[in-house]
Amino acid sequence: MTLLSVFRRAQRTTGDGGRRRCAGRGAAMLAASGVILAALSAGAQVAGGAYKPKPRDPRHFLLQKVDKQPDLPDMPVYPERNCLVEGGERFPNLPTGTLYNYRLMTYEPLEHVKEWYRGQLQGRNWKIDPRSVSTTVLRATREDNHNFVNVSFTAATRKPYKTMVLITYKLANK
Repeated sequence: MTLLSVFRRAQRTTGDGGRRRCAGRGAAMLAASGVILAALSAGAQVAGGAYKPKPRDPRHFLLQKVDKQPDLPDMPVYPERNCLVEGGERFPNLPTGTLYNYRLMTYEPLEHVKEWYRGQLQGRNWKIDPRSVSTTVLRATREDNHNFVNVSFTAATRKPYKTMVLITYKLANK
């Protein structure tokens, strides 16, 4: 089934072949776009066969809960006496590796926590992206193994904590 045939079918279902006034045409276009999207998600091809969606492996999106700071290669672990691990997720089956997302709450001010992470990452041979050096994000990569990390900082909303840290770590396949 091509997109053109899907569009013609959608035009027929509007009843008047698209001859209504603007409001009717808007509704017809909305109906047609819904039919087109449904057809594409069901596997329809664009005329000429240029588009064919790849089936997704549902295992890629399985997640596991994280309730403590994971032991990750070359990733500094913030001193646990000074923080609360709020939780997070681990996506172990992505095609390119494993992704970790987890959140920490700390008693220290934002700038102190950010400088701690910057120093620890640089000391472990992470290359910090100079474009990411802002008041809220550090992005670093490892060229030897293609891992990357984003560390985001924001003011904590839970008292008595001062800083919330969100860490996204990609452990690449070898």
